[in-house]
Amino acid sequence: MFIYFYGCPIFFSETILVFTNHRNLCAEPNNFKQQINQLRQQAPENKITVEADTLDHVAAILKGAPDIIQLDKFTVEQVKQSIIQLAQSGLPTILSVAGGINISNAKQYAQTGVNLFITSAPYYAEPEDIKVIITPI
Repeated sequence: MFIYFYGCPIFFSETILVFTNHRNLCAEPNNFKQQINQLRQQAPENKITVEADTLDHVAAILKGAPDIIQLDKFTVEQVKQSIIQLAQSGLPTILSVAGGINISNAKQYAQTGVNLFITSAPYYAEPEDIKVIITPI
Protein backbone atom coordinates (compact mmCIF):
# COMPACT_ATOMS: atom_id res chain seq x y z
CA MET A 1 0.00 0.00 0.00
CA PHE A 2 1.12 3.54 -0.64
CA ILE A 3 -0.09 7.09 -0.87
CA TYR A 4 0.86 9.84 -3.28
CA PHE A 5 2.56 12.97 -1.98
CA TYR A 6 2.90 15.55 -4.73
CA GLY A 7 2.80 12.74 -7.29
CA CYS A 8 5.40 10.57 -5.56
CA PRO A 9 4.43 7.22 -3.98
CA ILE A 10 5.16 6.83 -0.28
CA PHE A 11 5.03 3.36 1.23
CA PHE A 12 3.26 2.84 4.52
CA SER A 13 5.18 2.37 7.74
CA GLU A 14 4.76 3.86 11.19
CA THR A 15 6.73 6.99 10.25
CA ILE A 16 6.96 9.19 7.20
CA LEU A 17 10.33 10.92 6.87
CA VAL A 18 10.46 13.92 4.56
CA PHE A 19 14.03 14.71 3.53
CA THR A 20 15.07 17.98 1.94
CA ASN A 21 15.61 16.20 -1.37
CA HIS A 22 12.01 14.96 -1.24
CA ARG A 23 10.74 18.49 -0.61
CA ASN A 24 12.83 19.86 -3.47
CA LEU A 25 10.56 17.94 -5.85
CA CYS A 26 7.50 19.83 -4.60
CA ALA A 27 6.12 22.95 -6.25
CA GLU A 28 6.59 24.82 -2.94
CA PRO A 29 9.51 23.06 -1.22
CA ASN A 30 9.52 25.38 1.78
CA ASN A 31 5.79 25.27 2.45
CA PHE A 32 6.26 22.93 5.41
CA LYS A 33 2.82 23.55 6.88
CA GLN A 34 1.06 22.53 3.65
CA GLN A 35 3.22 19.43 3.22
CA ILE A 36 2.71 18.29 6.82
CA ASN A 37 -1.05 18.94 6.67
CA GLN A 38 -1.34 16.93 3.45
CA LEU A 39 0.57 14.01 4.94
CA ARG A 40 -1.57 14.10 8.11
CA GLN A 41 -4.73 13.96 5.97
CA GLN A 42 -3.45 11.09 3.84
CA ALA A 43 -1.80 9.08 6.62
CA PRO A 44 -3.20 10.18 10.00
CA GLU A 45 -1.88 7.05 11.71
CA ASN A 46 1.73 7.86 10.86
CA LYS A 47 4.28 9.97 12.69
CA ILE A 48 5.57 12.80 10.48
CA THR A 49 9.30 13.55 10.58
CA VAL A 50 10.72 16.47 8.61
CA GLU A 51 14.41 17.10 8.05
CA ALA A 52 15.77 20.59 8.83
CA ASP A 53 19.03 21.85 7.35
CA THR A 54 19.08 25.29 9.02
CA LEU A 55 17.71 27.12 12.04
CA ASP A 56 15.37 28.99 9.69
CA HIS A 57 14.00 25.63 8.57
CA VAL A 58 13.33 24.67 12.20
CA ALA A 59 11.21 27.79 12.73
CA ALA A 60 9.29 27.20 9.49
CA ILE A 61 8.79 23.48 10.14
CA LEU A 62 7.44 24.18 13.63
CA LYS A 63 4.54 26.08 12.02
CA GLY A 64 3.39 22.74 10.58
CA ALA A 65 3.66 20.98 13.98
CA PRO A 66 5.30 17.71 12.88
CA ASP A 67 5.86 14.89 15.33
CA ILE A 68 9.65 15.00 14.87
CA ILE A 69 12.14 17.45 13.38
CA GLN A 70 15.37 15.78 12.32
CA LEU A 71 18.25 18.27 12.68
CA ASP A 72 20.68 17.34 9.93
CA LYS A 73 24.37 18.07 10.56
CA PHE A 74 23.59 20.74 13.18
CA THR A 75 26.33 21.90 15.53
CA VAL A 76 25.81 21.55 19.27
CA GLU A 77 25.10 25.30 19.43
CA GLN A 78 22.49 25.04 16.65
CA VAL A 79 20.83 22.15 18.52
CA LYS A 80 20.63 24.32 21.65
CA GLN A 81 19.05 27.13 19.63
CA SER A 82 16.58 24.64 18.11
CA ILE A 83 15.61 23.45 21.59
CA ILE A 84 14.87 27.06 22.56
CA GLN A 85 12.72 27.54 19.44
CA LEU A 86 10.82 24.36 20.25
CA ALA A 87 10.26 25.39 23.86
CA GLN A 88 8.95 28.77 22.75
CA SER A 89 6.53 27.09 20.34
CA GLY A 90 4.89 25.06 23.10
CA LEU A 91 4.55 22.10 20.72
CA PRO A 92 5.11 18.46 21.73
CA THR A 93 7.41 17.98 18.71
CA ILE A 94 10.51 15.87 19.33
CA LEU A 95 13.91 16.94 18.04
CA SER A 96 16.33 14.37 16.69
CA VAL A 97 19.95 14.91 15.71
CA ALA A 98 21.52 13.22 12.70
CA GLY A 99 24.66 13.57 10.66
CA GLY A 100 28.10 13.57 12.23
CA ILE A 101 27.05 12.08 15.57
CA ASN A 102 29.75 9.69 16.82
CA ILE A 103 31.49 8.47 19.94
CA SER A 104 33.68 11.57 20.17
CA ASN A 105 30.79 14.07 20.27
CA ALA A 106 27.69 12.12 21.40
CA LYS A 107 28.10 13.31 25.00
CA GLN A 108 28.08 16.97 23.92
CA TYR A 109 24.87 16.43 21.95
CA ALA A 110 23.31 14.49 24.84
CA GLN A 111 24.07 17.36 27.21
CA THR A 112 21.87 19.65 25.08
CA GLY A 113 18.83 17.68 26.19
CA VAL A 114 17.91 16.45 22.71
CA ASN A 115 15.77 13.29 22.91
CA LEU A 116 16.62 11.26 19.83
CA PHE A 117 19.92 10.37 18.14
CA ILE A 118 20.27 9.01 14.62
CA THR A 119 23.71 7.76 13.69
CA SER A 120 25.34 5.22 11.43
CA ALA A 121 28.56 5.31 13.50
CA PRO A 122 27.97 1.83 15.03
CA TYR A 123 28.07 0.32 11.54
CA TYR A 124 31.61 1.60 11.06
CA ALA A 125 32.93 1.17 14.61
CA GLU A 126 35.11 -1.59 15.94
CA PRO A 127 33.14 -4.48 17.47
CA GLU A 128 32.45 -4.18 21.20
CA ASP A 129 31.33 -6.69 23.79
CA ILE A 130 28.30 -4.98 25.30
CA LYS A 131 26.37 -6.37 28.22
CA VAL A 132 22.96 -5.08 29.29
CA ILE A 133 21.55 -5.81 32.72
CA ILE A 134 17.87 -5.16 33.35
CA THR A 135 16.75 -4.82 36.95
CA PRO A 136 13.38 -3.91 38.48
CA ILE A 137 12.96 -0.35 39.71
